[in-house]
Amino acid sequence: MTDETRTALITGGGSGIGAAFARRMARRGIRCAILGRNADKLERTAAEIGTEEGLTPLVVPADQQDEAAVRSAVDQVADAFGRIDIVFN
Repeated sequence: MTDETRTALITGGGSGIGAAFARRMARRGIRCAILGRNADKLERTAAEIGTEEGLTPLVVPADQQDEAAVRSAVDQVADAFGRIDIVFN
């Protein structure tokens, strides 16, 4: 499996370590979905990564403390990319 066919789901992807990990994955050509509570931060991070790395992450706003929201987020990512290979939490 090549990096270009892999998908990463990254929690806390709107800032800090989560955003840095998403950048690193995008640099390797890995498709990313970034999950977090703050949709504005997620959108900004996704736009920055898209500009810098050329691979814009899928933005999935969700509260990780809400089990139904997390299940829905996982379903959204799987529907969009067909698979999840890497989870960074």
